[in-house]
Amino acid sequence: MINLLPTQYKKVVRSEYIYRLSIVVFLSIFLLGILASVFLMPSYLISSMKYQVVNERFTLIKNNENFSVATNLNESIKAINKKLSIFSGAESLIVSRDIIDSILTNVTPAIKLTRIAYTKQNQKNSYLELAGTALDRESLLAFTKALEKESHFTKVDLPISNLVKAKDGDFHITISITP
Repeated sequence: MINLLPTQYKKVVRSEYIYRLSIVVFLSIFLLGILASVFLMPSYLISSMKYQVVNERFTLIKNNENFSVATNLNESIKAINKKLSIFSGAESLIVSRDIIDSILTNVTPAIKLTRIAYTKQNQKNSYLELAGTALDRESLLAFTKALEKESHFTKVDLPISNLVKAKDGDFHITISITP
């Protein structure tokens, strides 16, 4: 097909096309916004009514005598629990020096300990968790066997996943302590 319009008219037609297209796009976006607000208006009204009802109920409950008594009771319970938390943490922090010494005497230069954590579940069960890096598998196994020979420990648990790396492997050992 042959183009019969001169370039000046082509530019005018092109600019009118872009102008009309932009008007159509903006009008459709505007109409879409109006339609969205019309369809969302019932949901907004319902949620605002529910919000008002909940606020009214809350003020009624808050003004009730039982609520103020319960609030005071909760505050005093929190204060007592805070005071008691000081005593509950003290028992779990006590670890015998002999236990720590038995671990440290078995540590060789090939074993580097990064963490020792003590957990007391109840009066009979308490655990030590050791974490660190071992130079190689053999030194880790030797360390574990040395810990198993100690009289303070009932069980030394070395997961098989700790033996995956041949060198410079991280390890986690769980030790059950006799009461």
